[in-house]
Order: sequence, then structure tokens, then C-alpha cells
Amino acid sequence: MRRKSLAIVLVLSLLFTFTIGVVASEEKIKPPQKDWPLPFPVVSQDEVKMPRNATLLPDNPEYVADLPGFINNKVMVNDYGKKVPKYDGVVIRGSKVMNNMIIIPPGGLYYMADTWRGMLPLLGEYEYIAGNKYYYLDFDQVVAVKDDVTIKPGERVAVGDQIYTFTSAVGHESTMANVNMTVNTLHGVDWAFAGLSPGILSFNEDNWFEKGFELGYAQGKAKKVGKKAVNFNYLSGTYFRGMRMAKNRVYKDWAVEGKKITAGDYEINVASVSKGASTIQILKNGKVKAEKELGNIKHPKRLIEDTNTREKLIMKHDEVTVVLDPWTGPTKNGKAYLKVYSGSFNIKAGESYPFDKRFETYPIACPVGHLFGTMITNKKSIILRGDGSTFKGPEGYFKIVVDNVEGNTVKAWHIEDKQGNKSIKLGGKKNTDIDLIAGQGRAVVGLLTPKGKTLLSDLYDKVKEAQK
Repeated sequence: MRRKSLAIVLVLSLLFTFTIGVVASEEKIKPPQKDWPLPFPVVSQDEVKMPRNATLLPDNPEYVADLPGFINNKVMVNDYGKKVPKYDGVVIRGSKVMNNMIIIPPGGLYYMADTWRGMLPLLGEYEYIAGNKYYYLDFDQVVAVKDDVTIKPGERVAVGDQIYTFTSAVGHESTMANVNMTVNTLHGVDWAFAGLSPGILSFNEDNWFEKGFELGYAQGKAKKVGKKAVNFNYLSGTYFRGMRMAKNRVYKDWAVEGKKITAGDYEINVASVSKGASTIQILKNGKVKAEKELGNIKHPKRLIEDTNTREKLIMKHDEVTVVLDPWTGPTKNGKAYLKVYSGSFNIKAGESYPFDKRFETYPIACPVGHLFGTMITNKKSIILRGDGSTFKGPEGYFKIVVDNVEGNTVKAWHIEDKQGNKSIKLGGKKNTDIDLIAGQGRAVVGLLTPKGKTLLSDLYDKVKEAQK
């Protein structure tokens, strides 16, 4: 009896401790307006899956501006006429050459789909991943919190999908001794362009700078600030646990009660339409497989980020997704404005890329909760042995080709797209790695910023050499 009582006490104490921890974490994070709830759950950084070698940067990388088969400034137009340019690219980091072999560590190669504005569900927006068009339908996002963090100059710390870097602690005698904490995404976007970086801290100018910052949901509170280190009570970052996408949109229009819509192997039935809502049934072989009332949202101003509000407008079952459009509709004159998608699938952070199991995926969140790209990284080390060895990227979208490697030096290599278009010859007498930045877009710009002029100059030199 005593053992049973002790066990109950232990379980209750653990539950109480966990509850207190969650509440404390939620109280740390501030929403954009005081009377608004947080749109996303708050979790510990220990609960999220991170790419291998997440904070690693390319070391003295080669730069390839573009290949014909890459997505470069391809304009996406959503259902409301908003135009957003799309890009993609390839990054190699942490590679090394030894004994006629090239080794790329896990997470050392990543393909990235990149966008020039955060992507939003419900609006009919779409992304290009490995050249394939997919509609972006929904997302599962949290705010990750890392407690008791110490960062020294030059160090990079990942929290959620964001990376904090201690970049400077400039000073003029006894004044202006400030620390800059830059914020980038895991794939490279520098949030300075949106006013969400850097966080500025000071240890002797408390009247000008506080010991914390709120850069969207990338937030931090420092307990000790110094030129040699900053110790934070906590840092936070937005994090995508997953997203839902679809290959096809089969319907976008008003629908009356009783309307039937075919979506793959399923049939959509508009069971009822009322003011601000519609009940939808998903049937297969005449049998109802799922039913849900869409609409009746109470807080439309919290869209699109607020999870509870958004989920009242989306119905998901197997490969079918139905969206009740709250802006064109939701309802009018006995009709509901619906968007119906087939070929729906989920992409989850840290899990296999559905179309190439050699890789794992990481959707990337911006600090305020939008999709800002997708990373697809190698699960295992890549080993290229000798001249002529190759490695194909996700779905064969690109290929790394070694032309000439000698000992610990790669003298010639290149990257080519799926159509066989080749980059200029890369490598040289002093190249002991094949680190690379290829493509364009905001992530590439963020990665190039520290070394952009040097890399561009090197590229021009290679072009001149090739033209001789």
C-alpha cells in the first residue's frame, strides 16, 4: 500500500512539475497584442527535431549563381493576385577531401526551396520542391524555448528554426558596449531585411537598451551581458513540426447544398450550408468516411497564424483536403466557397522526404509564423570515391560530379541540374573541400552576406579562366 501511495505521489509531482514548466514557458513568450492568446503551443527545445550539423556554415565555399533547371524568380500568383517570386538552391557545408575521397557529413548537403515572402495557407499558394509544384494547405507550428543559454562571440545556437549568432560587442571606451545577436533561419535567411534582427543588448546602457528583445516570436531575456559572453535565461524560436501540401486542386468555386465534387478516389458532399458555415462529408464507395462543420470562426482577425481559428476552416482526410474560404465567402445566398485538393500529403520535420527516403525534411518557419522555405538534407554521410564519382540530390533534381581529385585536393568538380546543364568548373589546386552555395533567393543572400564580394570575385576569375 505504501509503495502504491508513493507511486501516486511521484506521478502527481511529475505532472505538477511538467504543468508548471509549460505555464512558465508560455508566460515568457509575448504575443503581438496584449489581449491575444499565443497562436502556437510553447514547447521545450528538447522536444523538437533538428537537422544534423544545424549550425555549420559553408567554409570558403564555391558560388554558383544559377543553373537553367533551377527555380529562379519563378512567380507564384495566389488566389488574390499576390505575386511572390520563388527560388531554390543547394548548399554543401562541412565537406572535406582526404585520400582521394570527398566526405560530406550528415546534414552537410541540403537542397532548399526558398520564397521571397512568407507563405500562407488558405490562399491557394504553392511551392516548388525539387521542381514539382505543390499547394501549401496547412501547418503545425510551435514556439521552441531553450533555457539557460550562454553564447560567446562568433558562436551560433539553434533554437527552433532560428539560429542566434553573437556577432559583435563594439565599444568606444566606456560607452556603446553593445552586443548584437543576429537571427537567421536554419537555411540561411537573415531577418535584418524584415527588422527582426539583430537583437541588441548592452551591459552599461540600461536606459537605451534592455536585457531582452522580442523579434516576432524570436525572443530572449539575458541575465548577464558581457563582451566575452551573454548568458540568457531563455531564447525562443518558431519551429515547423510539419505541413500539409497537395499535388492537385480539383475545385475552387461556390457550392450549393448537395453539390458533389470528385477528388481522387473520394467524393465530397456539401451536406449543408448555413450563415458562415458549411458541413462537409468525404465519401468513398458511397460511405461517409469523415464529416466536419467548417466555419463559424469567432476571431477572423487572428487568421492565418492562429491555429484554433485556422483549423475550423480546413478538413483533412487521407489524400483529400477541403478548405472553406473565409474571405471570398465563407457563405453567401445558400452557397459555400470551397477549395478542394487531392493528392494531399504531410511533410514532417526530421522525417523522411516522402519522395526520396535518403533525405529528411525540415519546413522552415519565420519568426512570426509563416513558411519561409523547406530544407531537404542528407541523412547519412556522402562519400565520393575518386574521379567520375557522382551523387544525385533529392529526386535526381541535381547531381554533384567529381572530375579530378588527387590526395587531399579536389582539382575539378561541378554541379549539374536534372537536364544535364553543368556549372562552370569548380575546385583548384588549393581546394580541400567542396563546400558550395548555389542558387539565389533570400537564404542564399543571407549566406553570401559575410563573404559575398570575395565569392563573386572568385566566380569571375573562374569564368575568365574558362574563356581562355
